[in-house]
Amino acid sequence: GVILFARNVESPQQLLALTQSIHAAAKYPPIIAIDQEGGTVARLRTGFTESPGAMALSNADDPDLVERMSAVLGAEMRALGINWNLAPVVDLIYNPNNPTVGTRSFGIEPESVAEFGSRAVRGFQSAGVAACAKHFPGKGDSAVDTHKGRATIATSLEHILNHDLVPYRAAIENGLAAIMTTHTIYSSIDPDYPNTLSPIIVRKLVREHLGFSGLVTTDCMEMHAIAHHYTPGESAVLAALAGFDTILFSHTREMQDEAFNALLAAAESGRLPLERIQEANERIARHKARFITPPTGLETIRSAEHLRVAQEAAQRGLVVLKANPALMPLPQDKRLALVEFASLLDSGAVESGNMTGLAQLLQARFPKAECLAMKVADPDPKHVEQS
Repeated sequence: GVILFARNVESPQQLLALTQSIHAAAKYPPIIAIDQEGGTVARLRTGFTESPGAMALSNADDPDLVERMSAVLGAEMRALGINWNLAPVVDLIYNPNNPTVGTRSFGIEPESVAEFGSRAVRGFQSAGVAACAKHFPGKGDSAVDTHKGRATIATSLEHILNHDLVPYRAAIENGLAAIMTTHTIYSSIDPDYPNTLSPIIVRKLVREHLGFSGLVTTDCMEMHAIAHHYTPGESAVLAALAGFDTILFSHTREMQDEAFNALLAAAESGRLPLERIQEANERIARHKARFITPPTGLETIRSAEHLRVAQEAAQRGLVVLKANPALMPLPQDKRLALVEFASLLDSGAVESGNMTGLAQLLQARFPKAECLAMKVADPDPKHVEQS
């Protein structure tokens, strides 16, 4: 399979040509994945229909709108030959200092996140694109970016079952195609391994407790939470033994080669049983049969209907806490400043440089506007094992 990032995207025409070339070159039908959540984490921007992020969508308090907006994103991905969206995020955002979830979350109430998340799943998959709920079982109670270090969360198993897993149950009931885990250690579940390498997480929670039969995938194994503690080969083998169906190395060819060779050696030596390989490949085959179809073409990209839905979502997601009528709309001749609490800019999950989309748009309209991104303080060192 292939995963696309913003660096791979120039325009709809270029991206369609790229995915068509991938399909043409692949020996087997390829999974082509992308992180198209909307809001802060989106790889398809200029030339495509954009969506507000999860928190903005939840502000509209309209599950139907979430489904319609997700269907728009799904239709544009399907048009381009992209068949797996690594979204939605269904983490409950407990910790205001969390550096990677933030506005990517629908909120903190399990039932609300479950409703919005499951409707996002329905929207993506109604358009023919597989959805992936993440980051199992949730990393919203951490102050650590797993791109940079490893975190341990001490939440009780009872709380996890009754709160964090609620959105996953709802998503599964709505036909969810895949689940992605977080690299965090949950000490109440498996104190020895991060979720990505834990057979307890996959076999006990995902398969037995939730009864999920779709794909279970790792997050990128090049993140420091994994890569600074295991070699690529060992982490890949441990993930396969833990029960993961797909293992992501998203950036570095050398790491991909090392992981592949280690998996092959583990299979040949008997460390990785043939039954485990067959089980994973059967799930991958079912996933491909369900979602891999040819690109539908560019006619739907930024169609009038898509833009109408996006405009509705953007307007209804706005919340005005306090307004001075004399300053709205923003005057051209006044000094303007934008202050954002934008800790996500430091995360590896974001590829937009050191400015948010809002800041970029404001400066394009008002070149003299000053934009300041306020970032959270460093996390308590007692709760993070830094890389």
